[in-house]
Amino acid sequence: MSLVGAVLLSYFFLRSLRAAGVVIRPTELLARAGAVVALFVAMLGGLAWAGHDVITINGSSLGLGDLPGGSGDGGVELPGIGDIGGLLTDRIGGLVDAEAAVGFTVETAPTMLGGLGWSAGVLLVALLASRRTPLRAASRPCTGSYGPPRPRW
Repeated sequence: MSLVGAVLLSYFFLRSLRAAGVVIRPTELLARAGAVVALFVAMLGGLAWAGHDVITINGSSLGLGDLPGGSGDGGVELPGIGDIGGLLTDRIGGLVDAEAAVGFTVETAPTMLGGLGWSAGVLLVALLASRRTPLRAASRPCTGSYGPPRPRW
């Protein structure tokens, strides 16, 4: 999931930079990267807010109250085995009145800080690895010919 997210984030960010022109000023680049990172962190904040929840399952609303063979009345009989009325169905019938609660919590601050660092790191790696990004030649770590080798006469 993390790799797919990184590829998609860098793809859409670099795609928007291609239409920006031949050379992008550093302030415009920082503004674009800041907007992408801010949107990503805001999305994480919304997901962290939605992640705090408690789910309660009421057993009586599941419709298990009318199970055959409940309360040992001998209503379930298997050929070759006999009456199983007091075994499984009584135990399931006991779950009818049960309520189960499951809680989910998210640590919001570490989630948002981690997302901030992750998205900024992905954009930095994408900028440094991209050959088509319109940056000044002095700011690129690798300058060289990417074309086919020239013949030596």
